[in-house]
Amino acid sequence: MAVVKNGIFAYDNGKPVTPQSLGISLSGIQTCQQFFNSGSINDNTQKYALYKLVADLQNYNIWDKMKAIYPFVGNPDVSSSFELNLKDPNTFRGTFTSGWTFNNEGITPGASTYFDTTFNPYINFNSSSFSFGGYTPTNINDSGYHGASPPNYLMHSFQSFTRAEAFIPGPTIQQFISYNIGTSGNSGIVGFAMINFSSLTFTLYNNGVIGLSKAGTVPPSLPNLNMFIGAYNSSGTPAPGGYDNKTISFYYYSDGLTDTEAANFYTAVQRFQTTLGRQV
Repeated sequence: MAVVKNGIFAYDNGKPVTPQSLGISLSGIQTCQQFFNSGSINDNTQKYALYKLVADLQNYNIWDKMKAIYPFVGNPDVSSSFELNLKDPNTFRGTFTSGWTFNNEGITPGASTYFDTTFNPYINFNSSSFSFGGYTPTNINDSGYHGASPPNYLMHSFQSFTRAEAFIPGPTIQQFISYNIGTSGNSGIVGFAMINFSSLTFTLYNNGVIGLSKAGTVPPSLPNLNMFIGAYNSSGTPAPGGYDNKTISFYYYSDGLTDTEAANFYTAVQRFQTTLGRQV
């Protein structure tokens, strides 16, 4: 565990480690500090984990591709400290409905709860290159969907039998995909599920490993709606029966990633979760 003394991080053996020594840029440090201030985050382990996450994403050259990162850390039972976008705390600050639980594991839904990220893929994604997904430590069946629809669909699920699922109907049926990652008999996907569209190829990753890669012919049509987490936005309201029941420990929206970048992203996020003691 990391501790802080006079602004200097140190491991338990006393070796000093500053944010700069982690490889984070000055602008990255300033972004983290803005995030801490906006969320009233004072926990030193959370601060260290976030500094290290930003440093890793910068060192892997994928920080600039990120549009919104929800690390879901903050003060227990204080929703406002969990709603911030790490990439830029001044943008895509979402809103939770009542009923969520906020603790060291992340965010856990109640009945009929959702998080409106305010991120609109029609406006903020390039339809030819985008990526999104999330991390869950919860291994249960019957989870719902995250995203937005219709008339165009952009959704993700941690469904049973380790399913990462997305619906992106475009001008051709080749833009539609629904695929089980893993083997039947498992009770649900755990860890980091990522959905990526780049170079007319749609790829699903489970913990950094490709589950399916499928080529299309044209970019998909994107919904002109805010993306929800914990449910999917159906024409402005959460779709009945689409609520999720899993704890979420991380979520993101970004430009499209290469296979190498996706693997590195998983490494960075897994390191982040390990620092917080909530990895799977």
